[in-house]
Order: sequence, then structure tokens, then C-alpha cells
Amino acid sequence: MTAKERALRVIVTGTEGELGNTLVYGTNEPGIAVLGFSRSGMDVNDLEHCRQVVKRYQADAVIHCEPALPIRNVALAANEFGAKLVYVIQGDASEAEKEIGPLAHRAYIVQLDRELAHSPEPNKELSTFLVRLVLTDNYGLYQLSASGELAWHAFKQHKTWRSSVR
Repeated sequence: MTAKERALRVIVTGTEGELGNTLVYGTNEPGIAVLGFSRSGMDVNDLEHCRQVVKRYQADAVIHCEPALPIRNVALAANEFGAKLVYVIQGDASEAEKEIGPLAHRAYIVQLDRELAHSPEPNKELSTFLVRLVLTDNYGLYQLSASGELAWHAFKQHKTWRSSVR
């Protein structure tokens, strides 16, 4: 069975959080299989463990939903096995790009505004957006707000932002 014939495999880290949990248990997109990992299931501090998980599950994409945990090992493992990376953040986007460094060319950095990040309700729309995002090759920074506004900034080769509001 080829990759085109099987479901798109998406690994989600940070399933203890509201967003990670919603991604795993609330996403029902045809052709997409979502597999979630808690902190104990995928040790993001251990590069070799990240590599084993991404390789074992043949991930097409990894969505890192736990901004309190380091991203570097997750990004390296995703890159090594050809998986796309979605990094959900609540802080400074330039810091996020520095964290994943040269791997940013195959990454989506999704910056949530404070209100959206701290929403008490599971955000089904946000989880659906994140899963559908990996179906595209529109890498870059996505700034999302609770009011429904979306801004997209594509990465240039020399790692500066090129603004393109969608």
C-alpha cells in the first residue's frame, strides 16, 4: 500500500492539553488518522525516542501542541523522516522559528492570540484547521485570533517574513 492509498498519519503531542485532546478525540476528517501522545508516551526531551515514534508510526505530519515543552527534537525527528511539522505557539513567533532553525522551510508555525489560546472550550474549528493545514504546502506563520481573523506569512529562503494576509 502506498502513502497515497493509506490514511494520512498525524502524530499529536501534548494530548493532556485541551487542544491536543480535541485533535485526537474530536477530529473526524476522512482519510486522516490522528494518533496522540502524552508527555509519557513521547519524550520530547529525548531525540532518539522522538525518532522512534515518528518512524514507527510512519507519520506524515507532527502537530506539537504543548508550547511548554521543547520543540527541537520533535522538529529534527519529523524532518529526518519527511514529516511536516505544525508548531502551535502562544508567544513570539520569531523565537519559535529560532527554535526549529533551518527546519522552518517545512513547518507551519501557528500563533494563537491570548484569548484563543486560553479558551475554556475545546476548539473543534481550530483542531480541524490544524489537521487540514497539513494537507497543504503553504508553510509559514499563521496568526489566529479568537475573533476569527487569520494572517499568513510565508517563509522566504533567507528566513524573513513575507506578509500575505488571506
